Amino acid sequence: MAEIKVLVEGYASKKKKGNPASPSAVLIFDGDIKVLVDPGSNAKALLEALRKEKIKPADIDIVFLTHYHLDHLL
Repeated sequence: MAEIKVLVEGYASKKKKGNPASPSAVLIFDGDIKVLVDPGSNAKALLEALRKEKIKPADIDIVFLTHYHLDHLL
């Protein structure tokens, strides 16, 4: 059975500077396959979350974007 882990919690705000929104970056484990869904725009937070899970970026098999908005990409 697949396991789902939220790596970075998303947000939406009314900030005038910076990104007003970012999706939750989610990692799905299914056997030996690791799927990263919507990595978001905060590379530092994502890399730190992966490090805490003892996962290297090269260990990710698939990156899935739910849709093409800039806040969903690195």
